[in-house]
Amino acid sequence: MSSILVTGATGGLGRQTLEFLAKYAPPGTTLLATTRDTSKIPENLKGAGANITFRQADFDDPIDKLAEAFRGADKLLVIATNSLDHGKRVSQVCNAIDAAAKAGVGRVYYTSFSMGGWADESVCGLQKAHYACEGRLKSCGADYTIIREGIYLDAFTMLLGWKPDSKEVYIPFDGPIHFSPRRELAEGTARLLLSSSHKNSTALFTGPYTITFSRLVELINEVMETNAEFKIVGLEPYVKGLVANGQSEEFAKWWSSFFVAVGNGETETTDGLLEELLGRKRVDTVEYVRGILKETKETGGYVWADVVKS
Repeated sequence: MSSILVTGATGGLGRQTLEFLAKYAPPGTTLLATTRDTSKIPENLKGAGANITFRQADFDDPIDKLAEAFRGADKLLVIATNSLDHGKRVSQVCNAIDAAAKAGVGRVYYTSFSMGGWADESVCGLQKAHYACEGRLKSCGADYTIIREGIYLDAFTMLLGWKPDSKEVYIPFDGPIHFSPRRELAEGTARLLLSSSHKNSTALFTGPYTITFSRLVELINEVMETNAEFKIVGLEPYVKGLVANGQSEEFAKWWSSFFVAVGNGETETTDGLLEELLGRKRVDTVEYVRGILKETKETGGYVWADVVKS
C-alpha cells in the first residue's frame, strides 16, 4: 500500500486534510505528517486511532535535513507557507519541493492558488509567487500534481476588512469570485491524494458558482441587521487608506493586486472537479455565509482573522 505525507500538518488546511485522509484512506495506507512544532499536534490526530506518524520539519531547514523528514513517502503534499513575503514564500516552497525530489518521493502535490483559473498569468502578487513554485515543481524531476485551491470563503470578512462594528466597507474593485469553504477544499485534496488522477497536470478547485463582494455586504447587513455602507473606491485611494492605517506602501500595493485581479475577472472561472471528488452537491455559498454571520451575531465567536497586517 502507499504512503502519503502531508506538510503543514497543524495549519488549517493541513490538519483538515489529514482528518479526511485518516477517515477515507484504505487499510494499510501509511499516513505521515510534518510540522514545525510537534507540540501543536491536535489531540484528534494523535494516538492509534488516527494512525498518523508525525515528524518535525521546517521549510527553512537545510535540504538534506528536510529530505530526511520526507523520506519514505510515495506521495507528498506541499502546502504553501503563509508568509506574505513573496521571496520568502517562494524560497520556502521551492526548498520543500527540492527536498521531496531528493528524498525520492514518487509524486509531489502542491497547493497553489486558483486566481486566474486555468491561466498562467495574473496581476495578483500572491498568484505570481505560486506560479514560481509551480515552475519549480514541474522541473524538479518527480511526478507532480498542482492543486489550484479556491479562495477561502471562510476569509471573506478579512478580505472585506469587515468587523461587526464596521460602518462602512470599501475595496478598490469588485467582481465575481469562486469562493470555497476551506473544509471542502481539504476534503477534495485528501480524495485527490487517494486517487491516481491528475498526474503531471493541474487540478482546479473552485466554488460551484461566483459571488461578488457587494452581495456579501448585502448578506452582512441582512443577517447582522446593520447598515454598513459598501464603497468601491479605486486603487489609489484604497492603497492610501491602507498606508494611513499603518501598512507599508509596498505591502499595500501587493495586497491590493488581489482586488485588481478580481476586477479583471480572474476569479470568475468555475470548475466541477471538486464536486466530482466529493461525490455530492457542494455547500451553497450564500447559506454558508449566512451560517457564519448567524454564529457571529449569536455568540460573537466567529473570528477568521483580523484585517491583514504586513
